[in-house]
Amino acid sequence: MKRGGHYFFPGGHVNLGEKAENALRRELREELGIGLKKLSFIGTVENIYKDKKLRHHEVNLVFSVSVEKPHQNSLEDHISFKFMTLKEFSNKKVLPVVLQKMVLRWFKDKKIFWASKNGE
Repeated sequence: MKRGGHYFFPGGHVNLGEKAENALRRELREELGIGLKKLSFIGTVENIYKDKKLRHHEVNLVFSVSVEKPHQNSLEDHISFKFMTLKEFSNKKVLPVVLQKMVLRWFKDKKIFWASKNGE
């Protein structure tokens, strides 16, 4: 998803009592209208940052997914999506930066990762 000259991963919040896998399926259906054929957990990134003077603390659960019918048409007006090749992904500004770094490393070694970054 692109906003403000940089990109973010698609996703969202896990609702109370909702499994992470179900939240991922729900978020991708809500944002892109796509279903998942399969998914596998690949890592976690903790990120602490400031945005407009507000402090945020997020924990990103990261999955590799196969989608049923890939497309980039957003169902939400405030966001847009772009599927990228690995080369494109490595050359774009993706936030949080530590998440981009860990995903690129995962493509090389396929090892589950954990990283924590305090971006203040």
